[in-house]
Amino acid sequence: EEYALAHKNLVVPCHDIVLEYQEGALLVVRRNQPLAGELAPIGGRLRRGMSLEDSLQLTVRRECALEVTELHELGTCRTFFNTDPFGHRKGTDTINFMFYGKGVGKITLDPSHSEAVIITPRVYHFIRSKLHPYVREITGRAMDIINKTNRW
Repeated sequence: EEYALAHKNLVVPCHDIVLEYQEGALLVVRRNQPLAGELAPIGGRLRRGMSLEDSLQLTVRRECALEVTELHELGTCRTFFNTDPFGHRKGTDTINFMFYGKGVGKITLDPSHSEAVIITPRVYHFIRSKLHPYVREITGRAMDIINKTNRW
């Protein structure tokens, strides 16, 4: 109840990460709002009392069971979604710390995601216009790093 009230009335600080995995960028299909049914990076709200990096590492482990190496900050972005997970009809307003990192291990998704999708740079070129603008922004920044570190 308290988080739903805060979600309704405050900007929620979040962190998201595009993980390089199997020579592409890992995105997941979300089951929850905002962006239910759409591709999105791994991420979510910052956990109180934890460093940004520790909170992000915990989120990655919980959401897809990977460990993160070579963590790089990609900047910040403000998003507003018309949808919300609580039904208060005020949308979801977030400030997002964006990251890139390499994912290590075997992907095992938590129940909040229905599918893991590896987007190669070639595929990204064809699907980027179909992605939510925020997802396009963070994935594009991560693709710049993936393209530089891999010789296509």
